[in-house]
Amino acid sequence: MVKIKELTDDLIAYCEKKKIDIVGFCDPANFNIFDRVHTPESFLKNSKTTIVVGFYLYDISLDAWSKDKKKDKSYHFADSILLGQCHQIKKFLAKKGFKSKIIPYEPGLYLKDAAALAGIGPIGKNNLLITEKYGSQVRLRALVTEAELFCGTPIHESDYCKNCNICVNS
Repeated sequence: MVKIKELTDDLIAYCEKKKIDIVGFCDPANFNIFDRVHTPESFLKNSKTTIVVGFYLYDISLDAWSKDKKKDKSYHFADSILLGQCHQIKKFLAKKGFKSKIIPYEPGLYLKDAAALAGIGPIGKNNLLITEKYGSQVRLRALVTEAELFCGTPIHESDYCKNCNICVNS
């Protein structure tokens, strides 16, 4: 039996080793405010943790889309990196004996809400996730797992926005 704290610490250390900018964990039960199609349980029965991964968009070119006209499919550079990181986490957890599933964008989870539920940061008045380290310059992805991990404290209110209306007044 793997201990929750040990597994959580091991996964965080693994993510740091893999240079994953942001990782947070939230309880799937916190998604009960959303339609069932947008809950972790709709992607993986008996899911115990939702893992949110973030990539810092330190340069505007990282937020670029490209289109393969032959396949009529669009690609996002940062998302390609995030998807690879999610596969690494999934493989790490599989080696520990836990099933995981990477969440597609559609129908998907509400990623900003998932990040706030994981304690990564609040959603500001501008409806963007605000992280302490990177501000709102992040791209997100998520996966669900049967592994039970220590979850972050959900953030329901933004301390950054309490007395500020700059984005609202713009």
